[in-house]
Amino acid sequence: MATLRDQRLSDFVVADASNLPVVPPDRWIVLVDGNRPVSAIAPATRLDPAGPVPAIIVAPADLDVDAVLASEAFAEAADISAVVLVDGGTVVGVWGGPSLANAVARGPARGVPGSVLPGTPVIPVIVRSCSFTEGGTICASSLSFPSKPFPMPACPNARHLSAHDFNW
Repeated sequence: MATLRDQRLSDFVVADASNLPVVPPDRWIVLVDGNRPVSAIAPATRLDPAGPVPAIIVAPADLDVDAVLASEAFAEAADISAVVLVDGGTVVGVWGGPSLANAVARGPARGVPGSVLPGTPVIPVIVRSCSFTEGGTICASSLSFPSKPFPMPACPNARHLSAHDFNW
């Protein structure tokens, strides 16, 4: 069973999301809010300060790759910048670039039986920032979802804009 940890992972650094860093040309930057990953910035990428940060999928590093690729989170993987791997609340890897794009295009292996373990199943989640804009200010509040919700929930509205639902 191939796990996420077994994939071709990229070098990364972790930075606080409140202080958007200058992106080093040779590695990913995982933005965190406390210890919660909220985005990942590809090497040599500059962010538009008026736009939302890239969406990511956050998943435990030891999850089976085929199970992850078959998860509901990957149904919305078209605009995901990377999969951020965590172990015990710590970021341990970033899976992005061509390796991730190829795996998403290929999809999960068919007919491969997975093991069923006792306990609560752990699933990957999509982490996105709200794209609601008011008066030129983007909301950018971050939420996590196992799949794209319908209807959208109320936004936590961290910037205290008008009350609104989360904008995907």
